[in-house]
Amino acid sequence: MASIRISCLLMGLLTVFLGTEVHSYAASFGSLAHTASATATTTTRSVTTTTRVVRKRTWATQSSNKAFNINMLDMCHRYGYNVDGQFVVPEFMKLLNALNRAQCHMASEILYPRDYCLSIKDEDKVDLIVIGSGTAGSLLAAKLSDNRDLKVLLLEAGNLPLMTSEIPGLWADSIGTEMDWKYFAVADETFGQSLDGKKVNVIRGKCLGGTTAMNNMLYDRGLEKDYLYLESIGLTKWGWKYALKLYKKSEDCKFEKITTSKTVKNFHSQGGKVSVDSFRNTRTLGIRQSFSKAISSSNLKTVDYFDVKNHRGFVSSIAMIKNGLRLNAARAFLTDANRKYNLRVALKSTAKRLLFEDNKVVGVEFENSIGELIKVRVTEGVVLSAGPIGSPQLLLQSGIGPKSLLNSLAIPEVAVNERVGSNLQAHASFLGMIVSFETQPLKAYSISEMVYEYLLKQSGPLANIGLSSFTGFIDVNEDGTPDVQIHFYYYSEDDTVFMPSQLDAFNFNDNITEQIIDINENNDMEIVGISLLHPTNSGNVIIEKTDNGYKPVIKYGSLHEDDVTTLLKAIEWFKKVLTSEAFEKYGPKIVPLKIAGGPEPNVDSEEYWKYAIKHLTTMNVQMAGTCSIALNPSEGVVNQNLKVFGVENLWVADSSVIPRIFSTESSAPTLFVAEKANDIIKNQLGCKGSNESNEDDDENENN
Repeated sequence: MASIRISCLLMGLLTVFLGTEVHSYAASFGSLAHTASATATTTTRSVTTTTRVVRKRTWATQSSNKAFNINMLDMCHRYGYNVDGQFVVPEFMKLLNALNRAQCHMASEILYPRDYCLSIKDEDKVDLIVIGSGTAGSLLAAKLSDNRDLKVLLLEAGNLPLMTSEIPGLWADSIGTEMDWKYFAVADETFGQSLDGKKVNVIRGKCLGGTTAMNNMLYDRGLEKDYLYLESIGLTKWGWKYALKLYKKSEDCKFEKITTSKTVKNFHSQGGKVSVDSFRNTRTLGIRQSFSKAISSSNLKTVDYFDVKNHRGFVSSIAMIKNGLRLNAARAFLTDANRKYNLRVALKSTAKRLLFEDNKVVGVEFENSIGELIKVRVTEGVVLSAGPIGSPQLLLQSGIGPKSLLNSLAIPEVAVNERVGSNLQAHASFLGMIVSFETQPLKAYSISEMVYEYLLKQSGPLANIGLSSFTGFIDVNEDGTPDVQIHFYYYSEDDTVFMPSQLDAFNFNDNITEQIIDINENNDMEIVGISLLHPTNSGNVIIEKTDNGYKPVIKYGSLHEDDVTTLLKAIEWFKKVLTSEAFEKYGPKIVPLKIAGGPEPNVDSEEYWKYAIKHLTTMNVQMAGTCSIALNPSEGVVNQNLKVFGVENLWVADSSVIPRIFSTESSAPTLFVAEKANDIIKNQLGCKGSNESNEDDDENENN
């Protein structure tokens, strides 16, 4: 199956390679690779308008618009001569053979478990059901089933990830596809006013691997302060010394800057399921060096890696990648699922409700791929790992939640808990600072060059996320702890490969999208993202009835005045960095966007930036808090052992249990939660070899 999927992608890429005015093998990697801009009435998001816009021709649209019908003899006559007129068919065929070998090698890296959806019958019985196959669900299904006495069923509402999701550079292409739940948050007047429909795109994975098949892959454990907070609210066995041991269980660190360090390597491990490595992006080296010089005046520097105690400055982040491919959670943990007789994975299987006898979970009802409602019984329990939206949604649908909400929807009460779905936290991200460059900071690649380098070398723009992996943590409020994170979304002049899907993911309205495309038509540019690590307000997740059951209603917390002040400080900080002598050779210029109904664009106007924050702030993919851990049910949804208050045999294990969002991407902290859950559940079930990592040891704890 993997070979077929990767073949389809290779065919599409080769269509561009062979059909973009490349007239010889010798010239195929040079300047003759063709991209175009034209006057049209269609934007990247196919919205009709009467203004002139740039039509973005991507490799995907080219391959879909051309009939793929290659005659090999004709191809050899057409491309089989070099610039001197010499017949070089053997050399050309060597290229095709090399690409084919690369295809086969890549296919061997992409393995997923067999789908047992239609093999599961009504009233079947298992020991444990895990709902959701994201970071936590994949890890738990794999590790719990390592105990052969436990029969485990993993339910996933989506299907296999699309092939494009495996390629790091195309990370945004999967957003808005069948891999995405396609949620949108309720509009809020304090942010997102210039997004399409004034609504934030809530990116959640609906596929094997969950959101790890769609995010930016970055792996960061967070700040020491994040773990100290957990201890401060009474979660004494959730501190850093316990977390470190759990992180090391799953990690396979490949980054030599870490593995060769005498001190830092003690806080990482090798041999686990999660391959962690640098993108090794040499293309961005020049501009990264300029940043290093520019930020030195702020007493900041660029470092090789972050740890929980040292998290200020800029870094080229490590990520969940392996051999030039994204390593989503399913690929990391479920590749050997087919060899386990006691683990079954069911795709296109949407959990509808938990089944109870009194207050004890006895099973799950789910809808399979052909629309049948199937009830599966459990002897030991159910683990919810459906994420910060899906987990509270299923609790509510099953009768666990606020009394007034359950009564309004006529859902029978199982356990009243006013905290279910509350405390939704996310990193608000301002995307309104656009920088254009007179001189290209990064080398430009043709599409054919990208494809060639990626397939044969697993490197180049498709093998990484560009400048987005270069990120900074800044303490603009000068209180000793970073409060904003800086991201970069870089686009070469007239970008037709990466920009279209990323603009769609940001969900800007037509006015903003067209301005950004116009800026990019003749200049390299970047969108500077400024994320709040700890927004003041929180939101909630509730449900409402639909014709087919229920759907989540997602409301983020409004931006507080303090949040706006922090963003304004960060904007001023970055403006000063950009005027540094280190950037003069690139000729950077902040281009303020014209926002409907707002003041005239002016980079020196606080009034303009306040208005821009209101209109061009969205929310990052990281979320937490909707099923928070607490010491009692008045403060949270689960106890320290991740058991849901008021019911038996029900655990929640995903980022929703984290009571305050970590100061970083959520994949690594969710691995910590999942490893903790694995130890807890095995210990409670009395599994052989269970060893909950709660005891003290002599290991160095000062990372």
